[in-house]
Amino acid sequence: MEEQLLSIIANEESKLLNHVSHSDRMCILGSIINIKKELILRDIKNVDIYIDLKKYIKENIHAIDENKFEYDDVRKGFIKEILIGFPDRQKLRIYKYMKKELVAHGFTDSLNWCINEIRGLEHIIAYEDGNYFKWATYKIASSLTSIIVFLLFVTLLCTLILMPAPIEAFSAYNMEYDNYCDNKIINHFLNVICVLFGSANKGKITPTTPLGVISLLVGKIVLIVIVINFIIKEVERRLDL
Repeated sequence: MEEQLLSIIANEESKLLNHVSHSDRMCILGSIINIKKELILRDIKNVDIYIDLKKYIKENIHAIDENKFEYDDVRKGFIKEILIGFPDRQKLRIYKYMKKELVAHGFTDSLNWCINEIRGLEHIIAYEDGNYFKWATYKIASSLTSIIVFLLFVTLLCTLILMPAPIEAFSAYNMEYDNYCDNKIINHFLNVICVLFGSANKGKITPTTPLGVISLLVGKIVLIVIVINFIIKEVERRLDL
């Protein structure tokens, strides 16, 4: 059975040597990929789809440009299904290659989908590598909604941490307040927001211990890294479009 499938592959590959249209080449490559996928599932060694899939993506895009093939966009479902079982890094390379081709041909809808697939794989790979800080920054910076949720969480956390300590000796920070309202808790919350986002008048946070200095510095660095990471990703996405 395996020999018969290999023979079919050889026959299909010979067709690619002829001067056939991009649509025909896409269909031929799709058949080759499906057969090779079957061989891989049967644990047949020395069978590789990687190069064929890159060719398929290219021919798919050219086929649409050539004669508006029956699909008005790339076959995302077929590509995603074929990539099931691939190592994550290999998937990432395929999607990055696909992204380059989509950018070159102006396929906006598929490009957005491809970028989301790349981001998802980057998150997974960072987690698998044990780089949890990178994973966290990827996850937080993945969308404007997650950034807003994170900033709300940070604001609430800072509000609790910066509450005046019952015993002054235990306080790691000294906070000077602007008077926004008579309620002390609400006024404290509003001052924290203004200080965090640089809109305070006289209000400021001054660390009074080494722990206070270190924690304030680390917090600012984390916020800067996440916001910059989000901005870079958005700029890349918009430039691609």
